[in-house]
Amino acid sequence: MGRNNELFLEGARKLGYSCGPLMRNADQDCHGCGVCTLGCPSDGKRSTDLNYIPMAVANGARVYCRARAEKIMVSNGEVVGVSGSLLDSNTAKPRLKFQVKCKILVVAAGAIHTPMLLKDNGLANSSGWVGRNLRIHPGIRVSALFDQEVNGYLGVPQSAYVDEFTDEGVMMEGVFVVPLLSAPVLPFFGERNKELMFHYRNIASFGAMIFDETCGSVRRGALGHPLIFYNLCKEDVQKASRAIAYAAEIWLAAGAKRVFPALCWMPELNSLKDVRVLLQRGLKASELEMMAFHPMGTCRMGAERLNSVCDPYGESWDVRNLFVVDASLFPTCLGVNPMESIMAFANRSADYIHQMKLASV
Repeated sequence: MGRNNELFLEGARKLGYSCGPLMRNADQDCHGCGVCTLGCPSDGKRSTDLNYIPMAVANGARVYCRARAEKIMVSNGEVVGVSGSLLDSNTAKPRLKFQVKCKILVVAAGAIHTPMLLKDNGLANSSGWVGRNLRIHPGIRVSALFDQEVNGYLGVPQSAYVDEFTDEGVMMEGVFVVPLLSAPVLPFFGERNKELMFHYRNIASFGAMIFDETCGSVRRGALGHPLIFYNLCKEDVQKASRAIAYAAEIWLAAGAKRVFPALCWMPELNSLKDVRVLLQRGLKASELEMMAFHPMGTCRMGAERLNSVCDPYGESWDVRNLFVVDASLFPTCLGVNPMESIMAFANRSADYIHQMKLASV
C-alpha cells in the first residue's frame, strides 16, 4: 500500500470516515514499484493485453495493428462490412487500404472516437444522441507536506479509498505520481516550486472523483481531430469544493503541516480555519485545476430509441448487427473506475451476440 495511502487512512479513521484498502486488478507479479501511471514493468497489472487479447487469439481471432476503421458499410439497414487504412508505423500516415466483409460489427473505440466514427458515417443517430451526454468523471488531487518521510512513490498508488461521501457524489482514491508529473501540479513557480520539490520524499497526495452531472459533447474539429466541449455545472463545482475540503481535513488530521488544494487563489491550507474559509467563499469552475480519465456516455444505451443510441445489449437501434461495446454505452457517470463495468458489459454483449445473433447469420 505504501505510506502515502496509510497516512490518509489514518487521518480518515481519526475522523470516523468509512475507508479501507482498495482491491486492485493485479496478481503476484505486482511488486509495488509505484509507476503504474507509466505502464507496468512487471506485467502485474492485469490489462487486456494479458487476458482478453491472448484469449481471443487462442480462439482464432486475428489482430491487426495500425488499422484505422473509416467506413462502415451498410446495406438495407444492416451492417455488411468495414473499410479503412493501414497506417505506416513510422509516419502514422495511410499506407494501404483494407476492407473486411462481416455480418456483425462491434465498435469499441472509446467514448471519444466511437461517436466520431458513427457521425462520420452518418449512422445510428436518429435520436440525435451520438456524441452527446459526455461524462468525464472529473477529479481533483490534494497534496500535503509532512515532517516525516512519506516516499509516496513506493507502493501501489491507488490502493486506498474513502467512500464516506459517495452520497454527495464524491469518491476518494489514492494517487501518487513520479516527480516529473508531481512538479506541475504543486503550487508556485520557479524557485518556490523547486524548493517544494526538494521535499518530494515528504509529500503525500490523494485524489477524489466527482460523480458528474455535467453533460458535454464531442464533435469533429476543423483539423479532423475530435473537439470536446465540457463546461462544469454549478452542482459539480460544489462537489469539487467539498471534495477538496474533505481531503484537506483528512490530511490535517493525519498530521500534515501544509496542504496544497490545487487552487490558484489559495495555494495552500494550514488549518481547519483555512478549510472553512474555502467553503464559505466558494469556488468558480475556472479556479479548479481538475483532471479527467474516464470519458463515457456518448452513445448511451436505453430502453427507448427516442433518447438513446443503442439498446440494452449495445446494438444500434438504427443499424442491425452494429454493436457499440465500450464506455460510450453508459447512460450516466458510474461514480467509480469503469474498467470492470466495461468488461462486464462487453461480456454481456458477447454472450448476446453468441446466443442470439450468430445462430441466425
